[in-house]
Amino acid sequence: IVINKAQMVTPEQVMVTVSKDGYIKRVSLRSYSASSDSTGLKSGDQLVGSYEVNTLDTLLLFTVKGNYACVPVWKIEEAKWKDIGSHLNKIVRIEGDDKIIHAVVIRSFDTYAWIVTVSSNGQIKKTPVSSWWSERNNRVMTAMSLPSGARILNVFCVYEGQQIVLSTRDGFAYRFDVSQIPSTGLKSKGVKAINCGKGDELAGGCAVNTSDNAVLLMSREGMMKRVYLEEIPVGNS
Repeated sequence: IVINKAQMVTPEQVMVTVSKDGYIKRVSLRSYSASSDSTGLKSGDQLVGSYEVNTLDTLLLFTVKGNYACVPVWKIEEAKWKDIGSHLNKIVRIEGDDKIIHAVVIRSFDTYAWIVTVSSNGQIKKTPVSSWWSERNNRVMTAMSLPSGARILNVFCVYEGQQIVLSTRDGFAYRFDVSQIPSTGLKSKGVKAINCGKGDELAGGCAVNTSDNAVLLMSREGMMKRVYLEEIPVGNS
């Protein structure tokens, strides 16, 4: 008898936390609501994010080395909000020096959305959400082919009609339509996203709607600046 454990999962809203060092946990909303403290973290670790999800959802965890893990929420061990949680290696094999950079919650892989990855060597890639599902979720897989020394900077979902804003370390920025990025497979390195000046490099990016008013930029020193979208020039990818 073959039992599909996923079909036996009871739908439930829960909180999930993900840390840079790969610690994850699933917390009941009751435990989360009863705690007024910050979530538990290992010394020296950093919180990537906390997400209210359903036990039937899937987490895509992206690493700085260009890998990703496909983790069904119901497989994540339950813990209390103050607990550190369990390491990702209990579910998916990952190298010790590969750090989690971002998490994307997927409710259904049957969608017209794409996932965009941006790398430090100035490449950008757009891949359909439907391509990211994998039944072999016991190891990390390639999310974006990177040259030596490059790393993933940003990962986000996009839809038709949106725009992407890219900014460099020296404060230059431009935007372009999502449709200008060719849709490619998982192991692709993507296309050149921006030409930076000497000594400059791509710092990050985000998706915006054409109806949005502005974007918020933040420096490593904690300085913030709101920039109107109309002030950011439109270019070609």
